[in-house]
Formats: sequence, structure tokens, C-alpha cells
Amino acid sequence: MFLETLQTAVLSPATQPLTPDEQTLSDNFNAFFSDPSNWPQMAAATKAAHADIDHNYLTTTLQDTNWIHFTDIAQWVQPSQYLDRASVTDYIQYGNNIDAAAYYHAFVDGKGIPLDGSAHNYILTFKEGEQPQVMRFWSVTAYLPLSIELVPNSANKYAVASYTPNLKTAKDGSVSIVMAVNKPAGVPEANWLPIPRGPFNILLRAYGPEDASTYVPPAIKVLP
Repeated sequence: MFLETLQTAVLSPATQPLTPDEQTLSDNFNAFFSDPSNWPQMAAATKAAHADIDHNYLTTTLQDTNWIHFTDIAQWVQPSQYLDRASVTDYIQYGNNIDAAAYYHAFVDGKGIPLDGSAHNYILTFKEGEQPQVMRFWSVTAYLPLSIELVPNSANKYAVASYTPNLKTAKDGSVSIVMAVNKPAGVPEANWLPIPRGPFNILLRAYGPEDASTYVPPAIKVLP
């Protein structure tokens, strides 16, 4: 269905005219797709391509960290960047370029163990000066693993951000975000981020980043 819809869009009069190379690719695709005997091969190729997309996204990490970070979003100049473009589209969607926003995505904690709300509570602590330096705001959001959907919760709370009312700063200047299914005793409501009772992932967004080329977020740790 997707491939049929794709070709319908490509052939639409409203679509920008194809270059000669693009037209050749489209013609070859149509010829291949029109023969049902080719469909199993196409299905296998599609699965392999998606595996490559997943692997590329999940392994594009900042050096010595488990934070996934792309710097070329919306700047797809080289044909070789098709894989980055597909990866970002699959996981972030509608991402801004690095001047507008920086994205830091984590599926594992600082030790490389998958995030799982049924096993642990977690904490992300920005020491004084470690918060993203931004012209607008930063935010931390939890998502379900497969469809990258927000985590349903009775508190109707989906992010902790620099603009969160009453976000508490510790005496040493640090700001901690506690990730737990239920708010632990003693944790300020503003500093608590609900997570599911199972696998999840965390996306740190920095809007109007001033240090996107050098910033490295702190590690997510298991809460003792």
C-alpha cells in the first residue's frame, strides 16, 4: 500500500518534475513492481532496508555516550545522506535543523542497559552549568518504544522542561529529573517525569541551542 501510494504521489501532476535520473529510477521501479513474482523479493528488501535505518539511527551516538544525536537534520545535501534522512524521519519526524533545535535521544541508560520502568526508576541530573544553553527552552520527554508515542499517565504529564512551573534547583545548582511510574516520596512534582511500566526512551530537545556543536548531556542513571 505504501509503495503504491508513493508512486501515485510521484506521478501526480502536482509533484515537481523528476530529473532524468529520478525518472529512470521511477520507471525501473514501476516495471519491477508490476510483476507479482517480484513482490517477495521486494518485501525482503524492504525489511532489510528498515533494519539498516534502525541500526543507523541507534548507533549515531555522541562519542563515549549513549545519546543519539544528528547534526545534519534538514540539511540533506549529499545523496549519501539518504540513510540519515530516513532514520530521522522514522524516529523524530518534522525535525528542525541544528540551528533551530538539537535532539538527544536515549534508549539505554549510561551503562548501556535498556530503559525499563518495570525494573528501575531513573534520574537525569544536570549539574550547575550542564543544562543545555538555549535561546528558547529545553525539554525532556518520555516515549513508548515502538511508535515513539507519549506515555499515558493519570497525571497527564508528558515533559519536564526549563519552563516547567516550580522546577526545583538543588542547593548545589543542579537540576534533577526523576523518571518513575509513580512519583517517589520526596521528589517535587515538577521534577518528576512519568514513565511506563516497561521499555521506554527519552528525548532531550534543545530549542535555539547555543552550544549544539559541543554540548554533551549527562548520563541517565538508575535511581538508587
